[in-house]
Amino acid sequence: MSRITERSRAAAGLALGIGMLAFVAGCGGESSSSSSTSTPAATAQTPAATDAASTTTAAASDGNNTLCVTSNVSFGLAPLFFEGYKEIAKQYGLDYVQKIASPDGNLQSAATNIQQCINAKPKAIVGIATESAAVAAPIAAAEKAGIPYIADQSGSPVPGVRVQIWGNEYANSAALVGYLLTSSDRPQNIYVLRASALPVVARRTAGLLAALPIERTQLKLAGSSELDLADVARSATEKTLAAVRANKDVNVVVAPWDDPAAGALAALKQLNRDDVKIITYDGLDSTYETMRGGERRIAAIAALPAEAFFNVRKLLVGQILDGSLPPSVNALCSGPLVTPDSIPAKGELTPGGSCILNGRVETADELRAAADAELARQ
Repeated sequence: MSRITERSRAAAGLALGIGMLAFVAGCGGESSSSSSTSTPAATAQTPAATDAASTTTAAASDGNNTLCVTSNVSFGLAPLFFEGYKEIAKQYGLDYVQKIASPDGNLQSAATNIQQCINAKPKAIVGIATESAAVAAPIAAAEKAGIPYIADQSGSPVPGVRVQIWGNEYANSAALVGYLLTSSDRPQNIYVLRASALPVVARRTAGLLAALPIERTQLKLAGSSELDLADVARSATEKTLAAVRANKDVNVVVAPWDDPAAGALAALKQLNRDDVKIITYDGLDSTYETMRGGERRIAAIAALPAEAFFNVRKLLVGQILDGSLPPSVNALCSGPLVTPDSIPAKGELTPGGSCILNGRVETADELRAAADAELARQ
């Protein structure tokens, strides 16, 4: 049996095992998503604050047939969530109202937006990438008013929130490590770009480091450094240049999301290092377009545009509408690995992924069937 086959077997159960451990840890008080600092890509592009407390994409109706979606970010990854919920609202025949906090992620305006949603008496409120603990009062008010609140990628869990959806960063990291184990017989000397101030990135790094010891002779941590969040692409370029120049054995750079991955790739092009891989998270279309252009150094976990994420949201909104939502829901979702050989068609959700839904693993196919059945019942 070849070394790669042996490593494939060793890695096969890693993502699910680490994912289940992460689920248990998450239910105990940790989430797998971003804080009030905002989602990673959003933080990287934060513009100056404006005077406007919020913006709304549509005038609210009487609210009785409305899905009210709020966020303290309006850029980076946030549009993926907005478009997904907008499509879900359309499928269920709901009006869609989107409220965005001030661009600096000010949590007071986030709280104001939630209260405005409550006043409209919608079917449900969705809070995207908002530090739930910091807006606990209006969330509690929503639940008290009988309006279910979906905490999607929030920074921390809040007692009393009925639905919480996280990204399974530990399983995603384990899948990337599995890819490294099976893609080459060469030793992998890994340099990690960190952003420890962002909980989602901290969990990605923790998951990666937890998975690395599976075969120490094959996978080695060559070093790490913190990114400057004020300009992550530039910082990633500078950190990668310094790391690869200082250690010629570095042949893998881990970028915590797509913008730093683009910065790391710019550095590798400067150095003419075609042999160095970049592995990253989120799998935004910018990364896919780079792959489609012939770049073979990148692999990504489609952590957010994964089909499983969309269908678990569609299922839960449907359960809210027909009154079948369980008293408490935790969904911990992971995405599929995307390489230059498996890029999805442009503009489509990345096929695959899975969610640990209230302790049970549901594949993308199972979630699609359940969500479609829920839609048919409406």
